[in-house]
Amino acid sequence: TTSAAAAAAAATNRRRIEPGDYLPSHLRRYVQHSHGDFFVSSSFEPRLIAQLMYEGFLPIATPRYLVPKLHKERCVIYPLNRVNCNCSGSGSTPSMSAVHISKSVKKRAKNFRMTINQAFDQVVQGCHDQHGIGWLYPPIVEAFRVIHEGSTTVHERKNSFPVFLYSIEVWNATNGKLAGGELGYAVGTLYTSLTGFACEDSAGSVQLAALGQFLWICGFDLWDLGMKLDYKSKLGAEDMNREDFVARVKELRGNPMGLMKMEERTCCKSLIMNCTRIRRQGG
Repeated sequence: TTSAAAAAAAATNRRRIEPGDYLPSHLRRYVQHSHGDFFVSSSFEPRLIAQLMYEGFLPIATPRYLVPKLHKERCVIYPLNRVNCNCSGSGSTPSMSAVHISKSVKKRAKNFRMTINQAFDQVVQGCHDQHGIGWLYPPIVEAFRVIHEGSTTVHERKNSFPVFLYSIEVWNATNGKLAGGELGYAVGTLYTSLTGFACEDSAGSVQLAALGQFLWICGFDLWDLGMKLDYKSKLGAEDMNREDFVARVKELRGNPMGLMKMEERTCCKSLIMNCTRIRRQGG
């Protein structure tokens, strides 16, 4: 039948899409497809890295090269918002976060406080202490720092980059020491977690739960967690194929979303238990 032929043609076209096809033509002068999910560039120019983020690539590095990755499957929570729960918003449609948070994490969350963009260098050092250099080599850290400063030191409407790069921190509520954190970035209403660390029991689980809930509160639509791991699945994340992920990036990156702010140390349990979702319109 005609419909069957159209479906077969669509399937054939879908199979023909190669990883290199996802790289916009204006970036091919600086970035080439290497193998599998990986691309390569000799440039660590912050604007290039920010543009790759904007296109859906996850920027990682070797000592000498930028190695953007576009996973065949991306582990995501989408949509972050689920409707028809028992929580009541302020005159809005009742809804809830799609992030799965265990009772034990909710209980332990009272022991931690969260901030945003208050300790970039300490978070980088925490990642190095836990994982070694990994892919956080000095050239990409410096590029991230430039993007981070461009995100946070000028008014968000004048951000010179198409992304906001964040440091997320969780602090021990008793002794005030940094207990965990992560680096991540936002493109419209899509947030990507890059890498993180925890140096206290439960700090990592609480940080992810509090961050996920705060993303939902702020009105984010998709939380990108990179490659699939068990702890991400427990949060409610599922695999999304590359073609669908890139389509979501292009759809969500145009949504207005201002800079997330949390300068004061905020109780993680209060964040987790918050059931009011407020979409920001450009800040």
